[in-house]
Amino acid sequence: MGSGRHSEVNGVALTVVTACDKKFAPGAIALRNSVVRNTPKGEIEFYTLAFGDEQFCSTIPGRVIANPKYPKGQHFPKGGRWDEGVIPHYPKGLNPSLHAMPAMYARLLLPEIFQHKDRVLWVDADCLVLDSLAALIDFDFDGHCMASVDVSQNIHGNFKSLKQKDGNSLGFRAPGTGTMLINVPVWREKRITEKCFDLMNAAKPGDWLSVVQSGIILAVEGDFAEYGSEYMCDVKRKDPPAGTKICHFTIVLPWCEKDLATKPSSMAAQCRKIWEPYR
Repeated sequence: MGSGRHSEVNGVALTVVTACDKKFAPGAIALRNSVVRNTPKGEIEFYTLAFGDEQFCSTIPGRVIANPKYPKGQHFPKGGRWDEGVIPHYPKGLNPSLHAMPAMYARLLLPEIFQHKDRVLWVDADCLVLDSLAALIDFDFDGHCMASVDVSQNIHGNFKSLKQKDGNSLGFRAPGTGTMLINVPVWREKRITEKCFDLMNAAKPGDWLSVVQSGIILAVEGDFAEYGSEYMCDVKRKDPPAGTKICHFTIVLPWCEKDLATKPSSMAAQCRKIWEPYR
């Protein structure tokens, strides 16, 4: 895709999507509120992919897609692992994807659900948009299948993969997938979602730390445009700087006092201050 304003679909320049189950519903609602309040009306539409019973899905405001379907045979056992046989093969207490339920993998479905869109921005439900996202409407993918913040320097042992097991380290740039701008036509052309499913399904118990980020990083193999760190800030490290578009709280769930009680008091206070206006 070249530079300049991309073609709008149905009069909307950018589609923003998150997903949630009951645990992450408060975050998804706060995220939607933050997008609506900080973005000019008509520029962006917001969808929530909601996973739960009919009564729960009906409580989510705005545009909701309830329980979107995954490819036949894909399942998400309690605990969040792709393969239900994985957990016993990991050291006791190691379960970093404890809450990686179907909503976490929903970003893989976006190019199919929104196949007639030009670009879709995925945002995790533990994020807030603190400024207008209008700049992403004109962002130039330069032919890449997605755009994201480069997190290559942050990759450690968490991204255990079949490639690493075979002696190959991650020798390419790695996109952050908590906020990723998907170039829908190119993503579909390169079959990125299918590659993710193939990678995960090829894994044997104990070979794959099966979170969706790993699959995307390996499937994309560095094929992404970087839209810059100014779009994202981890509230655990510092206050959002001027110009920050998205504030990512990582595992912190600020609407839950029990979760906040496990954090340093200064961090808890910071979370409450930033989140409260959007609850």
